[in-house]
Amino acid sequence: MNIPLNFKFNITKDTKKRLIILRKTSTEGLEHIILKLLAYLLFFNENLQIEIDAYQHYKPDLIKFDKKQTWKVIKWIDCGTIDTKKLLKISKHNRQAEICIFKFSLESAQSLKDKIIKKAQRISNIRYFIFDKGQINIIKGLLKSRNEIIILNNTNTNCLCLNFNNNNEHLQMKFDCF
Repeated sequence: MNIPLNFKFNITKDTKKRLIILRKTSTEGLEHIILKLLAYLLFFNENLQIEIDAYQHYKPDLIKFDKKQTWKVIKWIDCGTIDTKKLLKISKHNRQAEICIFKFSLESAQSLKDKIIKKAQRISNIRYFIFDKGQINIIKGLLKSRNEIIILNNTNTNCLCLNFNNNNEHLQMKFDCF
């Protein structure tokens, strides 16, 4: 299967429309791209920036800066595999920011959280989001180089409802968060 390097997403939520491009690097799998997409969709109203340099040692997958204070991070999002040392450094450097980690499994997220607690005190600005690998695989099967996504209004907590590429079925992307 020939996997494209760039994925375009026309995203609609209510009256807002946005085009984003996610680039797959040689070190990233499709699952990483999909997690990044889901994070972007979950926080769609926050106008996150993608793969922007934060002028720190590490670069986030998604980020939101304070509009008044240049380069002050409000939200930092990393997806997939993240080293404990990296996460501690990001959290320490961005104490006022919300750090969101997106993972494929509850075990992986819990293991990372336990390592963080073991190396430091409990860090209150880190949140973990877990999407089921089976749900990731559903999107993997629908993914094209150009995609249309509608974020549907949803009253359920911990669920992202999507219409992906005009599929007749609405995807209910359930997630855990702690």
